[in-house]
Amino acid sequence: MTRPSSPLPQRPHATRPLTARLTLLAGLLMSAGWLAPAQARPAGTVLADVVAIDQPMVYNRFGSYNPYGMVYALKRDVVDLDSGLTLDQPGATATPCRVALRQDKRPRPLVLRGNVGDRLEVRFTNLLCNDAPGADPVGGSQDRPATRLASMMFNGVSHDTTATGYDSWDPRVTGISGIAPGEGITYRLLLEREGAQIFHDNGAPAGGQADGGSTVLGLFGSLNIEPAGADVYRSEVSAAVLAAARAQATGTAWINYEAVDRDGSLTGQVGRPLLNLHQSLGGGRWQLVHGDLNAVVQNQPVTSDGYAVTNENWFREFTVILHDELKTVQAYADVLDPDGAGIGLRDGFGINYGASGLGSIVAANRAGLGPAASCAECALEDFFLTSWANGDPAMVVQVQPDGTPAQRYPDDPGNVHHSYLGDPVKFRTLQAGVKETHVFHLHANQWFAKTGAGDGRSSYLDSQTLGPRQGMSFDIAYTGSNRNLAVGDAIFHCHMYPHFAQGMWGLWRVHDVLEDGTRRLPDGELGPGTDPLTGQTRGGAFSPALLPIRGTALAPAPTYGTAAAPGFPFFVPGSAGHRPPQPPLDLSADSQLGPTGLGRHVINAGTRTLGAGVAAADLSSHLKTADLTLLPHQGTPLERAAMDFHARAGGHASRTVDGTAATFKVNGRPAAPGAPFADPCPATAPTRRYDVSAIQLDLIVNKAGWHDPQARINVLSSQVGEYEGKSRPADPFFFRAHSGDCINFFHTNRTPEVLLRDDFQALVPTDTISQHIHLVKFDVMASDGGGNGWNYEDGTFARGALVERAEAALAPGGVVRQMGADGLVRPVDGHAVLPEPATIGYQTSVQRWWADELFDKNGRDRTLRTVFTHDHFGPSSIQQHGFYNALVVEPKGTQWLDTRSGQPLAGGVGTEALVRGAADAQTHPDFREFMLASADFALLYTQDGRPVDPPAVPEAISARHHNPYLVNYKNEPLPLRLSSDGSRSGLYTDQRADPAYLFSSKVHGDPYTPVLRAFEGERVQVKMVHGAQEVQHVFTMHGQRWRREVSDASGPWVGAQEIGISEHMEMDLGLLAKVTGGARQMDHLFHYGSTDALWNGAWGILRTYADANAVDSLTGALAGGLIQPLTNALSSGTGGLLGGLINTVSSALGTNGCPIGSPARTYNVEAWAARDLLPGGALVYNRRAGITDPSALMYVHAADVAALRAGTLRPEPLVMRANAGDCITVRLTNRLPANLPVPDMPGDAALPTVTSLRVDDVKPSRQIGLHAQLVHYDPRSSDSANVGINPEQLVAPGQSRNLVWYAGTIEWDLLNGTAKGGKPEAFGTIPLRAMSDVVKQGSQGLIGALIVEPQGSTWLNAAGTGSTGAERSTEAVIRKPDGSRYREFVLHYQDGLNLRLGAGGATAVPSAAYGDDSYDQGERALNYRTEPLWSRIDFNGQPSADCTLALALAGDINPCMLPATLMTDDDSRLPSTLRGLPVETPVFSATAGEAVTFRVLQADGRARQHSFRVIGHSYADLGIERFIAPGASLIAPGKGVTASLYGGAKRGYWHYRDGPTPMISSGVWGLFKVK
Repeated sequence: MTRPSSPLPQRPHATRPLTARLTLLAGLLMSAGWLAPAQARPAGTVLADVVAIDQPMVYNRFGSYNPYGMVYALKRDVVDLDSGLTLDQPGATATPCRVALRQDKRPRPLVLRGNVGDRLEVRFTNLLCNDAPGADPVGGSQDRPATRLASMMFNGVSHDTTATGYDSWDPRVTGISGIAPGEGITYRLLLEREGAQIFHDNGAPAGGQADGGSTVLGLFGSLNIEPAGADVYRSEVSAAVLAAARAQATGTAWINYEAVDRDGSLTGQVGRPLLNLHQSLGGGRWQLVHGDLNAVVQNQPVTSDGYAVTNENWFREFTVILHDELKTVQAYADVLDPDGAGIGLRDGFGINYGASGLGSIVAANRAGLGPAASCAECALEDFFLTSWANGDPAMVVQVQPDGTPAQRYPDDPGNVHHSYLGDPVKFRTLQAGVKETHVFHLHANQWFAKTGAGDGRSSYLDSQTLGPRQGMSFDIAYTGSNRNLAVGDAIFHCHMYPHFAQGMWGLWRVHDVLEDGTRRLPDGELGPGTDPLTGQTRGGAFSPALLPIRGTALAPAPTYGTAAAPGFPFFVPGSAGHRPPQPPLDLSADSQLGPTGLGRHVINAGTRTLGAGVAAADLSSHLKTADLTLLPHQGTPLERAAMDFHARAGGHASRTVDGTAATFKVNGRPAAPGAPFADPCPATAPTRRYDVSAIQLDLIVNKAGWHDPQARINVLSSQVGEYEGKSRPADPFFFRAHSGDCINFFHTNRTPEVLLRDDFQALVPTDTISQHIHLVKFDVMASDGGGNGWNYEDGTFARGALVERAEAALAPGGVVRQMGADGLVRPVDGHAVLPEPATIGYQTSVQRWWADELFDKNGRDRTLRTVFTHDHFGPSSIQQHGFYNALVVEPKGTQWLDTRSGQPLAGGVGTEALVRGAADAQTHPDFREFMLASADFALLYTQDGRPVDPPAVPEAISARHHNPYLVNYKNEPLPLRLSSDGSRSGLYTDQRADPAYLFSSKVHGDPYTPVLRAFEGERVQVKMVHGAQEVQHVFTMHGQRWRREVSDASGPWVGAQEIGISEHMEMDLGLLAKVTGGARQMDHLFHYGSTDALWNGAWGILRTYADANAVDSLTGALAGGLIQPLTNALSSGTGGLLGGLINTVSSALGTNGCPIGSPARTYNVEAWAARDLLPGGALVYNRRAGITDPSALMYVHAADVAALRAGTLRPEPLVMRANAGDCITVRLTNRLPANLPVPDMPGDAALPTVTSLRVDDVKPSRQIGLHAQLVHYDPRSSDSANVGINPEQLVAPGQSRNLVWYAGTIEWDLLNGTAKGGKPEAFGTIPLRAMSDVVKQGSQGLIGALIVEPQGSTWLNAAGTGSTGAERSTEAVIRKPDGSRYREFVLHYQDGLNLRLGAGGATAVPSAAYGDDSYDQGERALNYRTEPLWSRIDFNGQPSADCTLALALAGDINPCMLPATLMTDDDSRLPSTLRGLPVETPVFSATAGEAVTFRVLQADGRARQHSFRVIGHSYADLGIERFIAPGASLIAPGKGVTASLYGGAKRGYWHYRDGPTPMISSGVWGLFKVK
């Protein structure tokens, strides 16, 4: 493995004895400058004095703000407005509503910190105003809650329930109940595991924007738990603080980390630490005195894992808290139309109380205001992310009394996190809420899904789905500048473009010179900053002082002059207030300055004409004149000096802060096209060239002729003529490379410079396009495919844009200048220098990527596998038009063959391949490869020109248009299978109208979406990306399972996996099972989980053939004529690999499909309508509030029918238990009457309106199925779904059918396709779904769970006294063969329900008013029970007469004062003043110390995702230690989660609950009582 040299010590080999390793490690640390601490800080108690206050917050320099903000803050950062003293000083008074943050303290989420092993004591005081400021004092207004109670609810950490006097049965202590303004309470927490967990208020859990309660207004923060023994320091400070800390250094030390404020001028208190976040109080107690977002964590003992990719070092920590549904007074609202066509332009999503939405940036530019006031070339998304034009994201600039602008907060100037080249970096990324699931993406860096995954088998990521209230910690792989030590700005953002465009992004800046806080960045409004030629500073924007990590080499001091090293970004020849140039060496020969190329240039001034604006759906911008400066292709003198600086192979001589000689490492390789500063490719890497063109076509996506007239895709440049301008189908561009290849990607832009107005989007400029790529290594300044921060604009101009620029420069009033080799810029005759505009050709730029090997700990190259790519200059406009792709990194040595011809795959491009002959055949045996790219927000028209589900008006940025969905640019919407034209009048009157046959190819034909074809016995890998745009999905495939982490053979099996935009996912399905029954072909349904995805057409089929002579029953073709086999040994005989030539292994399966000798387990399950079974004829979801579902359907055990009919047993969703290795027979009986219609009521939760057919128009199927994931079964008999050409398997009214499932996997013989035997698997939580009617039956309650326990377990009832009923109860005690036991709770999430109020369900419960997406419609529940907050409010005696039941049912509880008892029950053990109403959702109970496992699942439902957490407890997500989000799993349709609580149940009164606040408000929460 080739690795760049590193400033960090090399890790000792893992096989050395522990004592030898530690001794060697200590020596290495000292020799490399990483000095071991004299003594690690012992565990103790950390004290934090915290208050909640009302605090307006400004989101950005353009004027968007929240006047109703609330924050948690340390008392020392809060000022008593009457005395002017901070609250920690004698004489200060903490009076509610008479406090505010210090003037020099930027509002940021509070970060509490302690070490593993510490106790954290949080002394909390509510200092919120008694009445919401600026509102009617007797009621809420301005869409925010009137409630002023506050609490701190900590996710994923244990309370110190043994502390004297600490009563965890007091709901105020556990954060469930808030305290009133002026009151205080102490929380005592145990810090047991490293990581980050969200804390938030529950005093006002709902109301306001998106029903987000106080979270929307800012009451949240992070608890960061650091490694044991660590000392934690501020990372970014002001110049004055750094200077003071340096002045207190002694001897050879460069800085004194323990420096204090000697006169109180810097912190407000004499003796307070300047850098250390904690101040010692003596006796093992520390006071938290700084709550900074970022920190330097060092001095802790470090133990290497012997794996080169991971970092076990002292590190720099970045805290990134995502939060959505911002409460915003929008800047430039008069021109942005933020509630209409411009909704996607507002500042609606934030990070750390900062938001940099596209809209206010563009509006300021077009109004001639702000930093880019004179930027005529700034059009739309093209300049959105560049700091050259706009300054850094989320800067706060205040207008002085004299009218001049002044920036605030020199130590925290914007949403930028800083490090030095080579620093180890750890991210703590959290989602505060309140509604959306996000995909966190970081450019140019990667991490493992498991924190510190030293075995190298964990998933390698740079994008990760993160749901509300989840928190993840991850170490950046290699170093914080990646393997190639790349300087520059790495953007991070939510990859969902409506979220990104509305402000959810920030930067990570890697510095190559010392930053002491005295330099200033250029800014179009604040001044030119520090001059790179002279070092003189005039105005400019703050760049904070950056604390070095102890033990690292200090960065060199900046130098100034023509060929000096001023450091990033000062060598970039950009102009403040304007778009930056393309990188040096970036253009192909014909695109450089010459007869066909305009070459590299910048525009420094100009004039333009603008379109009519947002409301008119015209955002065009056309240059009329331009002041254009031509730049040398090879680079300016400063750029060439920077190239030389970073090309120095031996690095730069330096020292550590302690005075030890050290080397500051840089990339060390010469500049190359696409990589002028940080070439990623080793000299020995094989090179591969791709010539690719971006083109536009009319893309046809389904059988009905739906099409996208402005689709934009990539194709090989040699194939442009086959696609460009044509009306035809196409596939996403999947292109391949071998692991270790260096890829030179020549990208030609043939697309128009504008995207025309249509029914979906406004006319928008698209003057440049790029290829931003994930996972691979590249120079972030030149091959990132973006224009982020202070980096170059790494895109490829449209020909029309180049022509416009040349014409503007040559027009009267235009100017042409040229920089010479000496760096001086001189005016030139444009007509003599520039090409004739008409001769300018398509521009081609170069990117350079290294598909670096990803070795595991044993030296085996896993490969990067699937690498997402897309445009970064207009993604909100063109990505949903199809502009997404993937690089597929194949094992070294492999051949890639066309699956149809068996010949080499043309150009390495295609959605399918036979991958054979890997150099490491043990790690990578031959496999058949299928590539899938899903998408939503597709912009389609019907064949006769009608738009498919358009927004009310064309949007500037697509935000409210979500449908339809695509798979590989194709779809098969269910309405078009139910109706001839997708209308109610076109509904079929035969089998085709029955939802039971929606997936039947016998009835409807094969779908237009992919039908993947393979032979039995072949190894199959499915690799996928989600290409566009906002909706989250869950992929599943019937009859298949895969390891959650594809390289970890010991990881859990899953049958459904979430995927969001830009995420990659690989599934190794192993050897495909033998086709049974002599049919010689078998179908597996795959789909994207939610009812929305199915309705929208995101599904397809995997078809398995027995051999080449199998006849495809639909086409009549021989399988061998459709696909070629993976191996040439496939016989033309009777089936199986080698056709039985070597048939020495007889099948180990019995006639029932289970391994012979498997323990048998039988269940009798019946499907009933509540109308026919339950007293009252309805399923009651909340008895107190009278919430019912008269149309409910249920699976019930036959043994429970009598008790349910008598009303002595309350209905619950179906639960069946089995042990690993069991053979399970389910006798499924359909008890729906044949002579009565299936119960159905109007008011079903709306499904996407892709046609005029509505869900209420569809009649429920009479047939019943019961589909299981994970377990092994024969898809032709026990899939319980009518799929493809498989036999019909559903159960008609009055009929019964046996389903046979094996709780394990089957091992197949590679040679002849027969079964070798079974392997028992404790699969855990398995959702059971009614695939008999995916439109109706799930939302009617036809759901269930199969729980597969450890092999040989016995089950007891909840009391632990006997086994009767334990096999089918939601609560049981499980005793394992080793004698250990755990209490188990099964919890079903439900959404999209049609619940009713009143006698007979006469009144519908109104659907969610906060939801702007169709998948927000319908009610929610847990285990057939719901506890909506509106049902718990006492509307009598409210201060405001506006607080009424009718208003609350309509989704507005703002005027209501929510009591502290809102979310408590009437348990007599509670303090009498904190007892509330009974709670209808499940109330689970356990004994302190008892092992507890929650089995949590969602069998069916909508695309809005959930999360699951148990307050006061934590657990391993999916049972994988250190995986993604400990203590808060994502829940979505098809997912089943096992949550085994760490340390068992903790004494106290706790909530289990969803993450999104609207889900909690609508009833998805309950109680967990531990006695």
